Amino acid sequence: MNHQKGSFQSTISRRQFLQTAVMGMGAASLAPKSLVTPPGVQGPEEVEITGGTLTALGDGWLEFQKEDQLRRLAFNGNTSFWKGGEITPYALAKGDEVMIRALVPRGLALRVWSNLSRVGGVVVRVAEKGYVLGVSDLHTSEGELMLEISERTLFGDYMTHSSIGKDKGVISEGDYLDAIGERIPEGLRTTLVYHHAERGTSRHQPVPQVEVAGQKRISPEYTKYYYLGYAGWFNCPTGAGRCGTCSTSSSRQTAWPALDTCGCCSWNCCDCSKGCKNQVYLWCGKWMEVSDICQGKTRWVYIVDCGPCQKANCGGCSPELCSRQCSDCRGYYGAVIDLTKPTFAWFYDPAYRGCFSCLVEVTVYG
Repeated sequence: MNHQKGSFQSTISRRQFLQTAVMGMGAASLAPKSLVTPPGVQGPEEVEITGGTLTALGDGWLEFQKEDQLRRLAFNGNTSFWKGGEITPYALAKGDEVMIRALVPRGLALRVWSNLSRVGGVVVRVAEKGYVLGVSDLHTSEGELMLEISERTLFGDYMTHSSIGKDKGVISEGDYLDAIGERIPEGLRTTLVYHHAERGTSRHQPVPQVEVAGQKRISPEYTKYYYLGYAGWFNCPTGAGRCGTCSTSSSRQTAWPALDTCGCCSWNCCDCSKGCKNQVYLWCGKWMEVSDICQGKTRWVYIVDCGPCQKANCGGCSPELCSRQCSDCRGYYGAVIDLTKPTFAWFYDPAYRGCFSCLVEVTVYG
């Protein structure tokens, strides 16, 4: 395995590294912590993110097809529903693709999203109801898709994930849009659009060193790598992804930008971190820890796909995300990982948010 090296070594634990990331980098030295068993062998969680195709809806319950089985969950007056905006449960329709945050012990739905999707690409032409987008990202097949703009649509700055409001500014052909909204037969009915007027190219602004450098610590048994940046989210239907293992019922899945040493970044050549954060080369199914810097929540996830597009090596991906910032409590630069939609929903509501500042820790043996 060809491992990219970070710019300096570290002997601190993940817990202390996360603490210093929140409070400011400081000197620290601890003995290596015990190796953590991947969470796949642990017992069930209290809260899960699940989903499937809605098959029936009744008084206080919903039923959905989850891969090869039917499942029913209850809901009550505290359960919230989203379908292009906040709705009542009876605005859902049979055949909707639902994602559900559920309280496992009670079989209770806490939050339900219907037909939530995300897509990015370049504006091909302006239409009466919005924009025709030429889709161009690592996770979506190329083609044209209609972005419908409504009175609910909010707009923000692409490079910072900030300035959310009703004012869309001037959007022209050739501009890059990153859109979140409700999937409809015509395309996407948008609720949140990040606008970039530079055709999706990087602005090449300086990135703080603490957010660029992969840290590694070597022991006789294993190596640990630490990366600071932000986590985004993407759609990955069951059975899809580079590894063919995506599941809309799993909230422990991620894309990783360094799977191949091929020098390019495209759907079939995953060398997307070289020249940016230079992340270690990994493989399908590899586990890692991702920690939300602002909330302090940590989750184990494993690789199912390639991404994000940190650098457009060989011009194979667009846009470059090395200099993109996540406007939250820390404002970190550079997409380190892309979480699948259910995994992101374990941290935040993906209907209203596209990223969060994070720390990623990877342990490699040998």
